[in-house]
Order: sequence, then C-alpha cells, then structure tokens
Amino acid sequence: MPSMPQRTMPVHARRLIRSMLAAAVVAAGLFALPPALAQQDGRPATPRELHERRQEAQEIQRRAKEAFSERDFERAERLFRRQAELDTAGFVPRYNLAVTLASLGRPDEGAEMLAEAIGRGFLDRRQLEGDPSLGAIRETELYAEIVENWDRIIEAHAEGVEQHLRRKYRPGYTVKRDDDLRIIIASAFHPIATEQAVEEMRRLADWGVREIFTDLAEDDNDPFVAVVLPTERDFAIWAMERYGPQAVAGEFQRIGGAYSNDEKKLVSMDIGSTFRHEFFHVLHWRSNDRLGQRHPVWIQEGLCSLVEDIDEGPGGTITPTPSWRTNILKRRLSAAGLPTIAELANMPRQHFTGRAPLANYAHARAIFLYLHERGELGAFYADYIDRYDEDRSGVASIERVLDADIEQIDRDFKNWLRTLPDVAEVRDGRIRGLQASIGVEVDPGEGEGPVVGRSVSRQARNAGLRPRDVIVSIDGSPTRDLSEFVRRLGDYHPGRRISLGVRRRDEMMELPVVLSPAR
Repeated sequence: MPSMPQRTMPVHARRLIRSMLAAAVVAAGLFALPPALAQQDGRPATPRELHERRQEAQEIQRRAKEAFSERDFERAERLFRRQAELDTAGFVPRYNLAVTLASLGRPDEGAEMLAEAIGRGFLDRRQLEGDPSLGAIRETELYAEIVENWDRIIEAHAEGVEQHLRRKYRPGYTVKRDDDLRIIIASAFHPIATEQAVEEMRRLADWGVREIFTDLAEDDNDPFVAVVLPTERDFAIWAMERYGPQAVAGEFQRIGGAYSNDEKKLVSMDIGSTFRHEFFHVLHWRSNDRLGQRHPVWIQEGLCSLVEDIDEGPGGTITPTPSWRTNILKRRLSAAGLPTIAELANMPRQHFTGRAPLANYAHARAIFLYLHERGELGAFYADYIDRYDEDRSGVASIERVLDADIEQIDRDFKNWLRTLPDVAEVRDGRIRGLQASIGVEVDPGEGEGPVVGRSVSRQARNAGLRPRDVIVSIDGSPTRDLSEFVRRLGDYHPGRRISLGVRRRDEMMELPVVLSPAR
C-alpha cells in the first residue's frame, strides 16, 4: 500500500494520547465492566448474561473476519463496530477496526482507533511495529506519538491496573505490585500465604528463564499482568462469566484458573499448582510475544502443566516430578493406548481441549517431563524457537535433541512411562495411595492448603494440631493445595517423624508429627 501523506494531528487525537497516559483512564478499559456491558434493561447483568453477550460478540467477530478476508471492508467495519458495542472493554474489535479503516483508505481514523485499542490493553509492540496491515497508519502523526510515548504508556497501564484492582477488590483483599515479576496482585488469601506464593513464583521465574525461556534473560519493558487470587464467591462469578453455566455444573472440575494474554490477566483459585501453571503461561506468552511466535497448544499446556508438581532443591534447582497427571497417562496407556507424539503435536486446539482433555494435558506434560529427565528440555525449546518456521509442531526439534526418529522416541517414551511410580492422589473424591497419615481428617481448604478437620487423633492433638489449622508444608516443602499435600505425604511411611508447617490464624509454626498408618 502506498504511503499516505502526514496530516496535522487533530486536537481530540492529542487529548486521546494524553488520556492514554492517565493511569485511571487506561485501567478503565482493561478490567472494569463498563456500563454498556454491565447493565441490561437498566439493571446489573447476571454472569450468565455477560457470558452470552461475550459469545454473541465472538460470533460477530467471526463474521467480521470472514467479510474482511473477502475484502468486503465496509461490511467488516459495520460488524467490528457492532462487536465493539458489545465488548466495550476489549481491545480486539478496536484493533481490527483500525486495520479495517486503514484498508478503507482512512488511516487517521485508523490511528485513533488504534489508540483506543491501546487504551484498552493492546500492548504488543512487536505487532504494533510489524503488522503489515498497519502500514498506512504508521505514516500518521498519532502513530508517531504512540511510539514515542510507549514506555510511558506501559507505566500508565501498570498504575491504572493497580488503581483498578484497589477499587474493585477492596474488602478483604491485599493489592501489591511486584516490579521484578511485572505483576500486580489482588489476593484474598492470607498475606503470609500470599507472600510465600509470590516468593515461589520468583524462584520459578528464575528457573524458567535460566533453563527454558532464555530469551527473557534480557530485560524488556513487558506489560504488567493483573493477578487475581479471589474468594470462592468471586471465583465462581468469574468462572460463570468466562465459561458459562457449565462452569458451575461440574463439567470443569479440574479448571482452577486461567491466563488471558489479551487481557494480561491471571486468575487462580489456589496459590499452589494452579498458580504455578498459570504463572508459567505468563512467562511463556512473554517469550512468544518477544519472538513474534504462537506455539501450539500441546507446547503451551505441556510446559505449564510441567511446573504444577515440582520439588525444590538447593541453589534454586527445581525438579518436575511424576504426579496425578502421570497416573492418568499410565492408566490410559494400559487400557486404551495413547496417540503417538506426532499425533498429539499436530492435534488441533479444539480436539486437544475438547476430547479427553485430562489425558491430553497429561500426555503433553509427560513429554516435557521425559525431555527434562534427559537433560534436553532447554535444548528442545532453544531449537524449537530457532527453527519455528521450519516445523511449528515441534516434532523435528524433539528428533534433533534426542537424536532419533519420532517413532523410536515414541516407543522409548512409552517404555519410560511404564517405569514411573504411581503417585498418591485425590481421585473421584477420595485420597488414594497413601501409606501414612498425620492422624487427622483434612479438608481441601480454600486455596492456601488443606485444613485440619474436626476429627483429630490424640497423637495429632499431642503434637499440637488443632481443627482449622492450615497445613502449609511437610519438611519445608510447600503443600498449598490438597493434591500437593497428598503427593508429598505419599513419599513417607508410618513411623516417620516429619515437621509439619502450620498456619493458625496469623501465627506460623512447625509441629513435629509421627506418622501413623493410613486407614
């Protein structure tokens, strides 16, 4: 497309730039529910209604993209504007409108719409500077102002997110900004538990950058991510809005959170395995954004599932371990067999997440566990991102780092899988595989760790355990959710003395407990 002549930037466009640099204005577009979306017929919309409206917006987007691909730009503009009316908070329809307006020969209007998209959370500088569809817009004065003020826009975004989280989550939440991790947290969990979890994320980030995402070692002005660790009620509202009625109908029993890279927002119902999984998505997406790549679902979910169950050692070493997911995969291998690695790597997202998703997640995680145990995890990722355009499935990179054809690797992988130990787990509502007990009933708790129930044996009471104590560690290893507690306890035998980390209200304590036989 030929370059368009520059024009003097209108006064209202200058105001738009200034408003983008005002923290509160930036935040309003990112996470708040604007009036047009939050109300229907003069009353607050229910989570179900919000979900239905988002679904309608997605369908309109599908039709708009279809019109754009057919070069019917006038129709695409009408549809994208309708989508923007439904999705008043999202940047996607506004970014697509900017591209459409540029295609219609209206780059100044496109630049203003691009500025609105940025004000609502579009913060991908690589795409901003590299998307060929924005060519005409890059000739405008407003675009030059945006690029010149990019660092200030990123900082305004961070300040705005923090202000918004403080407004929205006032009662019972702690809000804190972490400049090293580039996250802003709103947590309903106890401040001590929250800080412990954040410290673990720092160690996890150090390990991830050192071992896998080496492209993140160089500092960059990555956008901040909002991290919400909500109450059960707030989590249920969020899940209904995001997933609809099935979220509360028992169909998503294993979903405990999500990370949206478009929104730069992470939600986790616990501060254990789910938080680790979703935070690793943050790191992986930062790597993708810097590289200008979009990795397939098996890599995304396999890498992030890998860190759900880990052991930490001295010097910042982190070792992913077998888990309830490898139990699932071993049972599937014995009963029905597994897809080949090549089949999994080329599986469409709809298939991966829609047909036997627990088995597919487990399979992807196990492949990365296999690579890690062979010392090739980092080598795989480095080879993959270097040769991304040659084979986006990742199969060729597996073959190169393991120096074998994929059929042989698949056979070796399945033989290795059979040798993995069965792990104590929570399955079908029951704890299975434990040999030892701490002498109390435990409840799942509310995301900080299992909670001591009402039934406490005399031996456990003599050791100091009391009902409602939150169990946070075994011999110094975190137990921030019930599955993690069961997995760690599964490594012990009756008669062993352990140190049980417990939080009782605001007091942290270590209690020596002699394990009894499990019943």
